[in-house]
Amino acid sequence: MTTLTDVQIIHHSGKPAFAVVPYDMWLSMTKGTSSEEKEQVYFPHEVIGFQLKGDSLIAAWRKFRKLTQLDLADKLGISQSAMAQMEKTDSRPQEKTLDKLAQALGIHIDQLRETDHLTASPKNAKRLNDAIAEIDDCKTQQHGLIDE
Repeated sequence: MTTLTDVQIIHHSGKPAFAVVPYDMWLSMTKGTSSEEKEQVYFPHEVIGFQLKGDSLIAAWRKFRKLTQLDLADKLGISQSAMAQMEKTDSRPQEKTLDKLAQALGIHIDQLRETDHLTASPKNAKRLNDAIAEIDDCKTQQHGLIDE
């Protein structure tokens, strides 16, 4: 039996809680991650919120990254007006354009592909908008209590 000497065990309350392993070992241990897990695409809450308010996925990611249209256009080497056209909700940029956008925004290209995650019925969109408004109201009320 081989004893690993380059693994650090961190104890909490007298019991092993964490194991720290060298990065190379971590990579070899995680190689077998299922392809389904690797292929999942995640969207931050704020990006979804921008979309629910009517922004395209491109505009939502740009706003999430706190960039102006001009900032992103400069990164892409295009004009601000071309960027504005790309952000229209009915715009369907080519794959190579999406790839450049993803690189400029520091995200995976799949995070720029329109999916059905928000193209549900108007009834569902209204319910989601109502829920967001309710959350915003709660935050406002909490903020008011803290300020007093």
